[in-house]
Amino acid sequence: MTSSGRHISHEKFADLIDGSATLEERAQLMTHISDCHHCGNEFQRLERLIALMRSDNCEDAPIDVISNTIGLFRDHVRSSRLPVQRRLIAALSFDSLNMAPAFGVRSGQAASRQLVYSAEDHDIDLRLAFDNEMWVVSGQVLREDCGEGRVEIDGPGGVRSAGLNETCEFVLPAVSPGNYVLRVSMPDVLVEIPQLELKGKS
Repeated sequence: MTSSGRHISHEKFADLIDGSATLEERAQLMTHISDCHHCGNEFQRLERLIALMRSDNCEDAPIDVISNTIGLFRDHVRSSRLPVQRRLIAALSFDSLNMAPAFGVRSGQAASRQLVYSAEDHDIDLRLAFDNEMWVVSGQVLREDCGEGRVEIDGPGGVRSAGLNETCEFVLPAVSPGNYVLRVSMPDVLVEIPQLELKGKS
C-alpha cells in the first residue's frame, strides 16, 4: 500500500494486474489510483502493455539464429577487450661504422652495416647490405616472443614487408636507395624508425 504523497510501485501494479493482490490491497490500490492522476495513467499503460504481451502469438526465433546472434555480441565484447597497441619511436643506439648515431648509410663506406635501435625495452638489430645497386635490410627484434609480428619498410618504391619468424628475425625484400620509414608491428606494440636513409654510391 502507498502512503500519502507516494506513488504505487511497479511491483504493486503487477500484483494488482495479475490478480495476486489481496482484496484489501486491491481496494486500497484502486482508491489511490482514482485519486492520483500519475498512478492512474501508469496503471492504464501497464494494463495495455501486459495485455499486449499476453496476446502475443509470435514464434520464437530458431535456436541457431539466437545462438549466432549471441555469438556476434560476445565476439564484439572480446575484441573490445584486446590490448591497445602502443606506438614507440626508436632511437639509434649503436652504429658499427663509428659507434655513434648516424643518419645515413653510404654504400661506399662498407659492404654491410649493423645498426641497433632502441625504444624503451625494445631493441631492433638491423643489418644493411648493399648489393647490385639495391639495399637488403634484415635483422632481429631482441625479445622473447614477437607473436605474429611483421616488419615493413616504406619509401620511394612503396611498402615492402616480411613476417617475423619464431626467433623474431626477418629479411625484407631489396629496396632501392632512398629515405625510408621502418615499422615493426607486434600484438602489443608498434616500434617505428622514422628516418632510415639508404644512400647509393657517392
